[in-house]
Amino acid sequence: HVIYALDKSDGSDVWDTEKRDGEVLTQLAYVSGVSEDDETPVELVVVGTSKKDELALALWLDSGDDAWRYKKD
Repeated sequence: HVIYALDKSDGSDVWDTEKRDGEVLTQLAYVSGVSEDDETPVELVVVGTSKKDELALALWLDSGDDAWRYKKD
């Protein structure tokens, strides 16, 4: 699967992830908050997948880079 973000104003690509194994099983969830360390704004996109070492995946909204993964041991 590939997860990507588009610009709402013109439909152009903002970012996309590299091809990953497994399937996306959920809608994307937008999560905003503040960092525990210095209280800077944090914006993530979280998605559930079928992959055991990536059941939930959080991506930084601005770049699409991995923020964290939840895996089943």
